[in-house]
Amino acid sequence: DRELAFADEAGVWLEQNVPAAWRRDHCWTRVEDPMWIQVAREWQRRLYDGGWAAISWPREHGGRGATVVERWLFELALDRVGAPRPPAQSYVDLIGSALQNNASPEQQRRFLVPMISGEELWCQGFSEPGAGSDLAALRTRGDRQGDTYVVNGPTVWANIAEIADWCFLLCRTEPDAPKHKGISLLLVDMKTPGVTVRPLVQMTGEAEFCEVFFEDVRVPADRMVGAPGTGWGIAMGIVAHERGPMWTFVFQRKIRRSLQQMIATAREHPAARE
Repeated sequence: DRELAFADEAGVWLEQNVPAAWRRDHCWTRVEDPMWIQVAREWQRRLYDGGWAAISWPREHGGRGATVVERWLFELALDRVGAPRPPAQSYVDLIGSALQNNASPEQQRRFLVPMISGEELWCQGFSEPGAGSDLAALRTRGDRQGDTYVVNGPTVWANIAEIADWCFLLCRTEPDAPKHKGISLLLVDMKTPGVTVRPLVQMTGEAEFCEVFFEDVRVPADRMVGAPGTGWGIAMGIVAHERGPMWTFVFQRKIRRSLQQMIATAREHPAARE
């Protein structure tokens, strides 16, 4: 009963707060409509003001303590109303959870609210062009120089990097340590001199991801999450969320919708009626 009441509350709020101009026949993203970029921050702010920006987070961090079932019901409600995909939806689980579990209180105060309010958008900097699927083989370096780390190297498959304000980046800060123990997690301001973003145009003509290049990018040492060399463990926690049930539900729903559209298209084709 409590979960059904939660779903009803979400549905009523979305009906009242998603403008008609933002609605599609499904929950939509920037790949499906360039307008997404124009409404992303405002949409995230509306969700935050309504208490729907990070529903699975603890209440002390602005969430509702929602269960997996409640999150799934909210996903269904988003889809039914044809709402834009919330821009913070992915990094709420990824870097948001990592900050709650590993960041200093100062870092939590600085980053968590702007993350879910739409004030600051984030991208992920994990994969590298030369590392393949072996994340621990990354070669992007963060060399300590006084109170800063000087970062050099590339990352790839960074979603919304061209509009992101921050990047949570894995880099090698302990070059003499074993490869799984020499990695740290840095929070990088994307406006820092030396950061270059290049969209990756796919065979569809769309640029869903980007490459990001760091050339002598100076990152304050207090932007490291956790201790030096502990980034691998933090990253595994992030990846566990990325492979968790909520993301499985999202992709399952998208695949089901695509299959339904394909079947409908096939039935409309003259050959299907012969």
